[in-house]
Amino acid sequence: MVIPGTIGTVAVTAIGQNAFQGKTSLTAVYIPEGVTAILDGAFAGCSGMTAINLPNSLTSIGNYAFDGCSSLPSITIPNSVTSIGANAFAWCTSLPSITLPSGLNKILSGTFWTCTNLSSITIPAGVNEIQYNAFLNCSNLASVYFQENTPPTVGAYAFQGIAPGAKGYYPSTATAAWRDITTYNDLTIVHPDTESPVITLIGANPLEIYKGSIFNDPGAMVTDNVDATRSITGSGAVDTSTVGIYTLTYTATDVAGNLAVPVTRTVNVVLDPTGDEDGDGLTNGQELTLGTDPYKKDTDGDGVNDPVEIADGTCELLQQSEQGVGGLLSVQWEC
Repeated sequence: MVIPGTIGTVAVTAIGQNAFQGKTSLTAVYIPEGVTAILDGAFAGCSGMTAINLPNSLTSIGNYAFDGCSSLPSITIPNSVTSIGANAFAWCTSLPSITLPSGLNKILSGTFWTCTNLSSITIPAGVNEIQYNAFLNCSNLASVYFQENTPPTVGAYAFQGIAPGAKGYYPSTATAAWRDITTYNDLTIVHPDTESPVITLIGANPLEIYKGSIFNDPGAMVTDNVDATRSITGSGAVDTSTVGIYTLTYTATDVAGNLAVPVTRTVNVVLDPTGDEDGDGLTNGQELTLGTDPYKKDTDGDGVNDPVEIADGTCELLQQSEQGVGGLLSVQWEC
């Protein structure tokens, strides 16, 4: 059915009270631009209605306007609408979802009463009151998204009889007042996670291993106040063929996007004291103790290897620097 924009020379600006009430044979309706109001009960009980077009000129939908339109699978409410009456969509049992206009500031009593197919709803920012029975017996309603930073006033039974385990969410930028709310009837309010996960190293830090050995990273563990298990990412590499200091960094992020403070592990690759790096017959440990260079057979470069000079006492160690990772940084001999 197409509703005309004019009747004679008179513009149609409203759909009258109870105009099509109980017209069960009405299946599709087109409402022209210029209509600003759908009055109380205009399409109530139109149980065969499967489609309706609402104009962008519409500003108000009256009480019980679509009450009992049980076959209506979808409806787009234009953003121009600022007022939706009580029980306006009650018993619209085929509606799976509906987008509410951004200019709405109240959801009146029973607006979506027993919309049993409704699974989620977004409450626009600016809505400061949800009256009693607003979503009563919406038995599949599992998710409610509040966009207002301040919690609305919610009437009795507004979210009674909704889906088991239904959850309500609000913005992470919301005021602290939301933190005081745990439930609205059968709706559990989920507080945003703003706490970062914590990374804890497993094993020693710093960690020392011998040159040439196999390095097995002991890793790290991450804990979070909300997520039971979280993955952790490591970066960096350890070259066990080269003496040196290496750094491994661990990071993690929780589901909410909170980044853990990165944690680092220092791995020192050092010479095995029982080995003989330069093959001169002195162990690395002996050379470090004696002050000779474990990387050179002939520390002082005079053509006589260290073990010989140490044995016959022909060289005197004058000065040595502090030991670095895996050996001496510098030595000075007089022979």
